[in-house]
Amino acid sequence: MVHAARSSFTRISALLLSLSVAALGVWSQPSAPQKGAATIPTGQFHDAETGTEFTLPGDWTVTSHGHSPEGGQQIGLAFKDAPAEGFVWMKSQSIPQADIIERLRSQVDFKAAQRKGVPGYKMLRDTAERRFVGGQPALSIQAEYTEGAVRKIEYHVWVITENTHVYVASRSAASDFPKVKASIDRFLATFHVE
Repeated sequence: MVHAARSSFTRISALLLSLSVAALGVWSQPSAPQKGAATIPTGQFHDAETGTEFTLPGDWTVTSHGHSPEGGQQIGLAFKDAPAEGFVWMKSQSIPQADIIERLRSQVDFKAAQRKGVPGYKMLRDTAERRFVGGQPALSIQAEYTEGAVRKIEYHVWVITENTHVYVASRSAASDFPKVKASIDRFLATFHVE
């Protein structure tokens, strides 16, 4: 019975993910992973291309993993304790160190433009926080939108170095957001970004 419920939840999650992709237009399904590109079997992740490493928390499961259509690697996640989804995207890049802070700032407007047309979508600018993830400069911000009659929160975190761009995000009902955010923040504490 538990397996059937999980299987049903997985199918529903996949359907919701595909509907979210259509509505929000960003979290597309990755292509199949290439051998040796990354590993997740024990919850330990290492991306050979970017050198990004993290440990997947026990309250998240991997729903998809592979190459992103936009380049780089992406991993789809589902939160076990609430109907919430997460996402990690990473890609190699080359930018001067002096441009990192401005590149971080520009991500908020870039993401807001991607969400144009999503009902009620707005960045909650008073939640913006400059921080460090994996010892690297990062920026986080929350956004709100509505899906049907449900108020949702999307939590964005960007980590940018001279060599790597990492984007971590989650989407959940506003009522579930405190526990989802706490879990994502614990997850971010495991990151090593080069």
